[in-house]
Amino acid sequence: MGLYKRKNGYYYTHFTIKGQQVHRKLHTKDYNEALRLEAKLRADLFKAIELGELTAFKRITLSELIKKYQRQSELDNKKSRDTDNSRFKVFNAFFKPLTQVKDIRVDDIEDLKEYLLDEKEVSPTTVNRYLELLSALFTYAVNHDYLKENICRKVKKFDPKNYTVRYLSEMEEKRLFKYLPDYLKKIVRFALITGLRKGNILNIQRKQIDFYKNTIEILDNKGNSYLVIPIADKYREELMQICSNIDSDDYLFKNPKTGLPFVDIKKAFNTAKEEAGITNFRFHDLRHTFATRLVMAGVPIVTVMALMGHKKIETTMRYAHATDESKRQAVNLL
Repeated sequence: MGLYKRKNGYYYTHFTIKGQQVHRKLHTKDYNEALRLEAKLRADLFKAIELGELTAFKRITLSELIKKYQRQSELDNKKSRDTDNSRFKVFNAFFKPLTQVKDIRVDDIEDLKEYLLDEKEVSPTTVNRYLELLSALFTYAVNHDYLKENICRKVKKFDPKNYTVRYLSEMEEKRLFKYLPDYLKKIVRFALITGLRKGNILNIQRKQIDFYKNTIEILDNKGNSYLVIPIADKYREELMQICSNIDSDDYLFKNPKTGLPFVDIKKAFNTAKEEAGITNFRFHDLRHTFATRLVMAGVPIVTVMALMGHKKIETTMRYAHATDESKRQAVNLL
């Protein structure tokens, strides 16, 4: 494409050098200056490639990249700046500001989608808007040599009209447990019994489970209870076995190698899932399974909402599809 001018009056360049695509804003509205800057850019990049310096991309944290993007948005007078800025706060909260941009993976962005749906309780359409902004941020990073590629393009957006919740069938559950390592079986059972989020499960302490009141308390960052889940009678003994020989202040699920809570269990869970032949299923879908089974058992949506800790009934209504299946099964009994 070469040198070209956009509606904002600034010149841009797009060319290929040694097989690498380069797309840059030249930060000038003067044609002759743009020609000079493009020639310098080509020469600098050619030299860097010859010396092998472009094999390692520049390091930058997420918060630093966001600040650079925000400054560029101000220069370009981008109309959606205010909305973008509020969404950037969500990115920083989820990924953590000091995260290196190059360390963010496709799986992390998939987790972001679930976080937005379940914890921020936004619609699938709004999740897509977040993904578009993240993609624009990553494109900016590619254009400024912070990333080799925009991995957001590998992440599938939601189809709002056909969005359905994925949950585990009983047959899939049996297959999955055949391949889970023993320590992970306890964690997965706990997830299916309680419907808690992975972060809450991996960090739960013995003292949060009260077998006198038959409740599980989930605490906020200040140690205050913000969600209380009753323990079902039929699971009480199973939970007591999981909690046996664990001190009050100790974590329920500890990595035996470190003595600390598991940082993540994604690799082991994915391996077992693949060996069991289960597709399109993530650990977070165990939470969806908990809610779906409640709805299929005839539990009122408002009660499911309380057990899930949702703030909006619309979020819980995603599980209403289960009542459709129950109705279909009931009609087939006639």
